Amino acid sequence: LHQVEEGYVEDVDEKLLITGAIRGMLMTLDPHTVYMSPEVYRELKVEAVGRFGGVGIEVTLKKNWLTIVSPIEGSPAEQAGLKAGDRIVRINGASTKGVTLGEAVSMMRGKVGKTVHLTVTRKGKTKPIDVNVVRKVIKVPSVVAENIGDGYAYVRISTFQERTSKELEKKLNKVMEKEEIKGLIIDLRNNPGGLL
Repeated sequence: LHQVEEGYVEDVDEKLLITGAIRGMLMTLDPHTVYMSPEVYRELKVEAVGRFGGVGIEVTLKKNWLTIVSPIEGSPAEQAGLKAGDRIVRINGASTKGVTLGEAVSMMRGKVGKTVHLTVTRKGKTKPIDVNVVRKVIKVPSVVAENIGDGYAYVRISTFQERTSKELEKKLNKVMEKEEIKGLIIDLRNNPGGLL
C-alpha cells in the first residue's frame, strides 16, 4: 500500500485499494466467501427477511457469468419465462460482465412497478432473448411442506431466512396432524444458501 501510494503515477484512493486487496484475498478461498460492502450487506439483510421489490430470481456467478439458479414461484421472472440456467448478459442495457453478485442484485431490485429489461442467453438457443420484467413486492416463501402419502413428508427449503426454522417446525407440525410420519424428504435443490 505504501509503495503504491508513494510511487504510482496518479493519486490513488486508499479505501478503494484496501477493498480491492480484501476482495482479492477472499477470492483465493472457496466460491462462497466474498467481501460484502455496506450496500451489499444491506441487501442481504433485506433477503433474510424474505420481502423486497424485485423481479423474483435467485442468481449466482457461474464461470464469471451471472446465472439464474431459480425463478421464485409465482414471481414476475417466472411469469416472463426465465429459467434456471439462463445467463443474464445485460440488465437495462448494461453488460453484466465483471459485475459482482451484489451489484447485479442491486441493478434488478428497486421501485415496485418499474420495468427491468433483461437480456439472457439460454442453452440450445443461438440468439439472446430479451425479456421485460415488471418489479413487484417479492415474498420468498422459505419452506413448502406436504404429506406425500405412505407416512412420508416432502419439504422444500428454497432459501435460508430468519424464520426458516420456525416455518419448518410449523409446517411439519401441520403435516403431522393428519398422520405420523416415518420418513422425511428435504429438498435443497437450487437453494443458494442465504442465512445458512
